[in-house]
Amino acid sequence: MTIDDFVKIVKESSQHKYLYHFTDRSNLESIKKFGIKSKTALQGLNITPTAPGGNDWIREADATKGLLNYVNLCFTRDHPMCHTAKNDGRITDPIYVAISPDVLKIAGAKVTVDVANKAGVVLHDVANGLILLDHDVVYNRRDWKDTAVMTRLIAARKHELLIPIEVPLNLITRIF
Repeated sequence: MTIDDFVKIVKESSQHKYLYHFTDRSNLESIKKFGIKSKTALQGLNITPTAPGGNDWIREADATKGLLNYVNLCFTRDHPMCHTAKNDGRITDPIYVAISPDVLKIAGAKVTVDVANKAGVVLHDVANGLILLDHDVVYNRRDWKDTAVMTRLIAARKHELLIPIEVPLNLITRIF
């Protein structure tokens, strides 16, 4: 499957027509002004998110895995880390920022089939990683009462796309 094939699948989906970045609503003004920046890029601009989604452990895990220069995106509007950040009180008004699937074409992007900073999770180049994703359960309507389908969806919600440095404003399409 090519990147263009995957972009077409997303754009034609009845489920999700975008990729997503979750954050707190209080960070929206900065995003509207600068786009979505990596942790390193934010530091370079002397910007501190009003409500960072990660705690100290997450930032340390990101640093250990070399992820500070990436923006984390997800394939659904139901990433388990968003729930954790809300339950922990790190974000109080979660939103999902919709990103054009054309973001997959940014040079240096990576794909993971689990939470990116988890030990042992491999970062794949987009071209190689897309074939590992369970795109069928994410982008097609399925029988959600079927336990096998739900098991696949629960796993697919953890897939991540890592974009180097920033998601530019022109690829941000809506807010959920």
